[in-house]
Amino acid sequence: MHFQKSSLQMACRPPFSHMLLLWLSLCQPFSAHESFQLHAPTLSTSQRLAAPRLAVSRQRMWPRFVQKTLEVAERPANRTFSIQPHNATAFSLFPSPMGPGHLEWQALLRSESPPSPFYLPMSHKNQCQTKVSGSVFVYRGFTPEKFQYGHLLGDVLPMVAWIFHQYPNITIAVQSETTNSLVKQFMEWFDADGLVKRLLFVPVDHVVCADQLLLLEPGPGITRPEDLRIAELTMFLHRFAFQLHSQLSPASAPVAPVAVYYQRGDDTMHTRLLVAQQSDALIQLAQQRLQEQRRSEEVVLFNGSSSDGRAMSFEEQYRLFSRASLAFGVHGAGFANVLWMSSGTTAIELMCSMDTVEVRGCFVRGPGRRKKPRPMTWWRYFGGAPWLRYFVVLLRRYQDHPTGYVSVDMEGFDLALQQALQTPPVV
Repeated sequence: MHFQKSSLQMACRPPFSHMLLLWLSLCQPFSAHESFQLHAPTLSTSQRLAAPRLAVSRQRMWPRFVQKTLEVAERPANRTFSIQPHNATAFSLFPSPMGPGHLEWQALLRSESPPSPFYLPMSHKNQCQTKVSGSVFVYRGFTPEKFQYGHLLGDVLPMVAWIFHQYPNITIAVQSETTNSLVKQFMEWFDADGLVKRLLFVPVDHVVCADQLLLLEPGPGITRPEDLRIAELTMFLHRFAFQLHSQLSPASAPVAPVAVYYQRGDDTMHTRLLVAQQSDALIQLAQQRLQEQRRSEEVVLFNGSSSDGRAMSFEEQYRLFSRASLAFGVHGAGFANVLWMSSGTTAIELMCSMDTVEVRGCFVRGPGRRKKPRPMTWWRYFGGAPWLRYFVVLLRRYQDHPTGYVSVDMEGFDLALQQALQTPPVV
């Protein structure tokens, strides 16, 4: 891994390039806002990150976050996991004791000796409610009872698509809601003629029996779903999606590229909200930098709703992001749509930091209920998102609303914009 210093002047030279982020906490640069280009040896596209120096210097988690993400992303699939038959013939998915919005990742097996941490033994002997002939692949990923678009795209769909192609004759279990399943609706849109015909939609507390269960056997050091966020799976999913929906891509019917600003709505569970004045400032700055570069992209606001107020369909979201040359906004489920962007386009994601540790949605509880920062970015969830030029700008707390609102480091965002716009759009 190699960190390349931006063109900004520095007050002192780092002794080792790979220690640049740690070195920033000891040296005083001329600017408080630095940009870093990160090269991952086995990923096809350089990953770019822009972050305020203050946020970097206050937290040692950031270089560890980057290094861990790349270590996971670069693992080949055949050294990360294998698919193995198991003598259990029944499984179910338990509801979370924390509520329907909480993520669970383990499945229950009718077995006294589950093969890995991804599975637990059933404590009951309920009768089969669904019987399936043949083999069924069981892997839960991170899934709540309540539909969460981002985790479906980042933690379920990559594995499901890969299994669909690698094992053409098996059924694939996918957790879904009990009624009016949005998971099922999404899969029907994504691939109604192929993938969805091989899926078994399983609500929680529903016992499924099969002739044979195929289970995920993790490799050394693989203990949770986040260890499976590898570039090989997400790159395959990205290519598969463009193949399935080639008729919707700009290449098939050329359309003007756009720059998409993702704005989280006030009703979002995790908040990480921006005040209206700062959202306006982000849009105005993006428009200004685009015009300076003689770029023709219009900045389009995306908040999950169409112009008439209804929720955008999955296809409408795909159409919008597949024609985007640039996407920017605060981390949230809607920003997972960067999965549909063309290779070589750019994402600028605004991410939680130590400075936002009091903001709901930016922390987790550690030992003693102490708040710990919760760094989240689709760059990590998508295994380095190798098809994108990716920038991250760290958020700051918003003083007037310490529990719900965040503030953007505008100079860091501007630096990311200027670096992102140095090359012409791909779409």
